[in-house]
Parts: sequence; C-alpha cells; structure tokens
Amino acid sequence: MDKCALAFLLPKLQDQMLYLNDFPQKTKHTLTDTTSLKHNLKVILAQGYALDDEEKELNFRCVSAPIMESDKTVAVLGLSGSLDALKRCDIKHLAKDMRQKSNEIEQTLLH
Repeated sequence: MDKCALAFLLPKLQDQMLYLNDFPQKTKHTLTDTTSLKHNLKVILAQGYALDDEEKELNFRCVSAPIMESDKTVAVLGLSGSLDALKRCDIKHLAKDMRQKSNEIEQTLLH
C-alpha cells in the first residue's frame, strides 16, 4: 500500500520521499533502486491501482487503490493475501472493484 500512496503524491513530494528513504531488499522481488521504483510509480498512476507482488513477503501479494480528496491521497484501500487467495488472473477485476469502492468512499467524503 506504500507504493500506492507514494504514486499519487505530487511529483515534488514524491521525489522528497524517494530521496529520504532507503529501500531494503526483503525478497528477490523488492524494488530497491529509485529508477525501478519511479517507473513502477508511473505505471501505478496510469492504471489507478498498485500491485505488490511478493515485494515485501514471499507468497503474498497486495492490491491497493487510493482514496482521494481534493486531488490528494487521504487513504489507501488495500487487499492482501496469499498467492493462492489473490490469483494473478483476478488482479485486474479486483483492482476495478477496489477503484469503484474507493470512488464511493471519495463521494462520501465530499458530503
């Protein structure tokens, strides 16, 4: 869920966060360099959701979507589970459902 929050920050804040933090390798899938991470953040921003595919823990993945208010991320809606529970073939469908739910929450925040 960290990448999702980071991807939707203003570019200046995103750069500051990338500069101030280390990216220790937790698994062989962890993104540890700024170039790879920045590329991944652009993908997240374009698709509207983030996927952590065994980056923090082997055999687990997480799908997350931002909850925005006034063009700022105020929260992240996430779903984590084992690779068996969150199958790769279901990710796009889950992400679409999560974006829909996050949009509903955003509308509630407006009222």
